[in-house]
This record gives sequence, structure tokens and C-alpha cells, in this order.
Amino acid sequence: MVLEILKMITDETNVSSVTRTLFNDMLSCTPELLKDMTPAVCQIIEVNAPSKVWYFDSMLRVMVIAGNHTEDENVNSLINLITNSPQLQAYALYKLYFAALDNQNQEGLVKTLFWLLGEFYSILVNGQDPSTGQTLPKITEDKVISMVIDLSKSSKSFVVKQIGINTLVKIEHKLKNTSLKEKIKEYINTQTKSEDYECQTRAFEYSHLLDEEWSDWKEEIFKPMPAPDASLITISE
Repeated sequence: MVLEILKMITDETNVSSVTRTLFNDMLSCTPELLKDMTPAVCQIIEVNAPSKVWYFDSMLRVMVIAGNHTEDENVNSLINLITNSPQLQAYALYKLYFAALDNQNQEGLVKTLFWLLGEFYSILVNGQDPSTGQTLPKITEDKVISMVIDLSKSSKSFVVKQIGINTLVKIEHKLKNTSLKEKIKEYINTQTKSEDYECQTRAFEYSHLLDEEWSDWKEEIFKPMPAPDASLITISE
């Protein structure tokens, strides 16, 4: 009831104070209430966000607190907005990367990070924001790949594991380090024995695509993907 009233009275002028209160409530409420609150809080953020950066920061806060209750629609909307906002990509990718280091079991957070790493991995390893030229801290290729593999292994979600496989394959063809290429291939080969049929299928298909005979085709096969379908969010810069 309270959340329904908040949906009606919240707008761009008061959304920051409303969400601060909601975040505090989310940190202290029961798991059952947290599950019920999360979609409503996401809706309040999406409808009333005063800027793209504020929207991203607020959704990141939700995913850190309640990433296992963040619905796919909300995850897809966030990915869609970042993908279509070049000025936000580096900012979002770095914040997601460091947030995931401390919140490895939050599924929505890891899904978002994995999808964006598959598309914008080079931002982290090059240490530069393509939209502004700003120099950023470089994250080594080994750290990024190890993180994706470790998060995939530890996740109880087969969907996270599936996205992790996609991410690693999209990164592999950009690598020059043969030992890292081999590390990816070895992990993907282990997933051909996964309990999940979809993971098995992807891993089996990708293990063949990683062979040297496909080298000349990889750039075309693994070209940038369109953002996932999501409700259109119109937010000012």
C-alpha cells in the first residue's frame, strides 16, 4: 500500500529523497519484503529518473542490495540505456566491475556486467573512455577473464553461466595472449559437461568456433550485438 502511494506522489523533484528512504528500508527489511519491494523501487526509479547517470547509479544501488530480485525487464532496460548512451558506457562499466567484486552473488548485477563486458571489454583493458578520451585505470586482461570465469563458476544461476560463456567467447577473439585464449577454451570445454542443456549446447558450439580454422570469421561472428529488448526509457542527459 505504501509503495503504491509512493508511486503516485513521486516525481523528478522528490525522487532522490524518496529512493534514499527506500534504500535504507531495503537494507533492513525481511527477505520476503525485499523481494516484493524491488520491482516497485525499480519502477519508481525508471519513471522519475532526472538524468541517465542518476538512473544508472540508482539501479546499481538496487542491484547491490537486491540483485537476486531484480527482474530481467529491469536488467534489460538498464543494458539498453547504457548500450545506446556512449557517454555512459565507461562510467557504468567501471562501476559495475568494482561493484561485482564485492557483490558476487547478486545475479542482476553480474548479468548486467557480463553483457556489457562482451560488448565494451576494451574500455577496461585500454583504460580510456572512447566518448571523451579521458584516461582511466587499466584493468588487465587476465583480471577481467579470471573474474568472468570465477563469477560463472560460483553462480548458482545457469542463466548467469550461459551469459558468462557468451562473454568469454566475445572477448577471446580480441586477445593476443595465447595463454589467456587457452584459459577461456579450457573453461568453455568444462561446460560441455554442464548439468544445464543450454550451457552444454553453447559450450559445445563455441568450443568449435574457438578453433584456429575459424580465426578469419570470428570478428564477423562475434560482432556487436543489439541491446536486449526492453521497454523504452526516455531520460535526459
